[in-house]
Amino acid sequence: MDTFTISQELVDRIVAHARQEAPHEVCGMLGGSGVTATRVYLTDNPDASALTYSINPREAFSVIRQMRDDGVDFIAVYHSHPATEAYPSPTDRAKAGDSDLIYVIVSLRRPDEPEIRAFKMRANRVDELQVVFEL
Repeated sequence: MDTFTISQELVDRIVAHARQEAPHEVCGMLGGSGVTATRVYLTDNPDASALTYSINPREAFSVIRQMRDDGVDFIAVYHSHPATEAYPSPTDRAKAGDSDLIYVIVSLRRPDEPEIRAFKMRANRVDELQVVFEL
C-alpha cells in the first residue's frame, strides 16, 4: 500500500476546521511534495451542505498562487464527512475525475475519535493510501 505523510499539526488544523463547521462538510487544499503534506490551506464550502463540498474556482486559483509563493506543490484536497465514515462517497468519486491528487477525508462520526484516511481515485477506482502521521 502506498503512503501519504502528514504532520499531526496539520491534522489538528483540519480536524478543528471540520469541527468548527459541522454539521456541514468543510474542504481545503494541501501543499507539499510528492506524497508528503507540509501546508494546509483552509477554503470555504459554498455548498454549505452536510453531504457535498466544492471549492470556488477563484479561491482555488488564489490558493495555488499562494502555494507557488510558499514553494510547495498542490498535492491533495481534503474534506470532511460529519456523520459518515472517512471513505469516498459516490459523489466524491464522481468529482475526483482522473488526476494524481490525493483525497483526504476526515470523519467526525465519532466526535472524540476523528478518523483520517487518504485515497487516490482514478477511472472509478479507489485506492487507499496508508496515512503516516509525523510529529
